[in-house]
Amino acid sequence: AVVSTQSTGCLPAYVAWVESELEWFVAMFSRQVFPQGSVVGHGVAGECVAIALKHAEQLSSNGLDMRFLLHRLLHPGIAETLKRDHIQIMEASQLRAKEEYWKKVQYSRQSGETKQLDDLLKTYNVDLS
Repeated sequence: AVVSTQSTGCLPAYVAWVESELEWFVAMFSRQVFPQGSVVGHGVAGECVAIALKHAEQLSSNGLDMRFLLHRLLHPGIAETLKRDHIQIMEASQLRAKEEYWKKVQYSRQSGETKQLDDLLKTYNVDLS
């Protein structure tokens, strides 16, 4: 049903009702998509938000544009998900960096590998100077 601008008598009540329903929807949506301590990443959350925005677009095409309210209500959950993902990525990177084992290289001595490389360079007449 398209919202008619000719019968404006009930329109403010209708908009207020839709706003309260949208707030309820976002509260339930956020519990499922942006829960605290969740392993739901930004990819899954992004797909869910895209679906919600698609339905808001359908409302807009029927004469009731509530996308601005949906964006405002979803913003805290999206921001929190991105922060949580950022922290997880940073912690994982730090952990991986600590786990890496670097070999100490002594350039002052000629090891077996560098001797082989020097021999190959001499064999093929390659001058590095």
